[in-house]
Amino acid sequence: MGTMTDRGATLPAATGHVKRINQTELGDIAAIKERVDATMDTHQQQVRLSYEMDHTPDGISVYVAYVDGAPAACAWVRFPEASAFASLWGGGTLPQWRGRGVFRSLVADRAGLAAARGFRYLQVDAMPASRPILTRLACVELATPPPHTHPAGAAGPPTPRRSRPPARDH
Repeated sequence: MGTMTDRGATLPAATGHVKRINQTELGDIAAIKERVDATMDTHQQQVRLSYEMDHTPDGISVYVAYVDGAPAACAWVRFPEASAFASLWGGGTLPQWRGRGVFRSLVADRAGLAAARGFRYLQVDAMPASRPILTRLACVELATPPPHTHPAGAAGPPTPRRSRPPARDH
């Protein structure tokens, strides 16, 4: 999670352009996600995003970064009602465009929109590779959620995976 500052919303765009897309362009997200994570069900993701865009158009904005006219990265931002936190989701960048400012531009555009809409904070559940980018954009880590696992075929709710053994009473 991080606080928003003007510094994070005014970075220059990467080569190419970042575009807020509509439902007819969700195939560009699938094209990226299929190459970034072959295990992802991109059809279900498109259905969910399309539903949100249709039923809560003020609650989500979906972006694709294009380089030389081709989709290079994607992400979206959600705007929960009655919250000071906008949330960043779905970041994915094709391998050949990593380290070139494309993802940073997506973060900056979404952060700028969130700030313009009056959101004071960003909530981001980022992978370790994204943390340096978020730090350079003036995000400050406030908390790290514990990871949870759910073994395949297990009955019942998922159980938290502990990063250290529980304390013992002596």
